[in-house]
Amino acid sequence: MIGVDQVLGVLFSLLAGRYLFNRLTGSLTTKRAVMLGLLIYTVIPIWGFFLRSQAEFFLIGWLVGTVQGGTQALSRTIYASLTPKAKSGEFFGLYGLSEKFAGILGPLVYAIVGTVTHNPRASLLSITFFFICGIYMLWEGERRKRRSGSRR
Repeated sequence: MIGVDQVLGVLFSLLAGRYLFNRLTGSLTTKRAVMLGLLIYTVIPIWGFFLRSQAEFFLIGWLVGTVQGGTQALSRTIYASLTPKAKSGEFFGLYGLSEKFAGILGPLVYAIVGTVTHNPRASLLSITFFFICGIYMLWEGERRKRRSGSRR
């Protein structure tokens, strides 16, 4: 079954994928790709809030799998491009620390919302706040970059 799925995926990408997604992939920059990943991540907890079947649960897992590695790698690329080369070790130390902080803050917000509302589904929706903040920050940075580039 998995082999058939893989073959169908390859055939789709070769025969139809390049024609369907050519414009989208041509316009994606690193930041836009991360924003797209964050947008998908925003959909996941909202869908989880309305989850009704085991099949939907597996589809949500598949959706996470499609964006997890790429988004993380691209975010590291953006971060690396923003750090001064002479201090990249220090900056990536801060990046690692912020990852640990996020690993505490996300579950803390999840627990607080669940405790206050007595509804674990509401906790899922609270996580969307972080993704929306990430999209906004990248969007704002892109907008400011375009505006400063047009002044020169």
